[in-house]
Amino acid sequence: MWQTSLHNPDFAALAELCGATGGRVTDAGRLTEAVRAAVDHRGPALVEGSTDPQLV
Repeated sequence: MWQTSLHNPDFAALAELCGATGGRVTDAGRLTEAVRAAVDHRGPALVEGSTDPQLV
């Protein structure tokens, strides 16, 4: 049997490397602030939300 352990990249950092603005949210209390900053940004923006897979 073959197994591979896959890990997601830092999508916010990847957005920055592509010329967009990127934000990463790990605390639900900061989500509104991050989305507002992305919407207010002139140009492409990405907000990455990180959750506990056991809670989803």
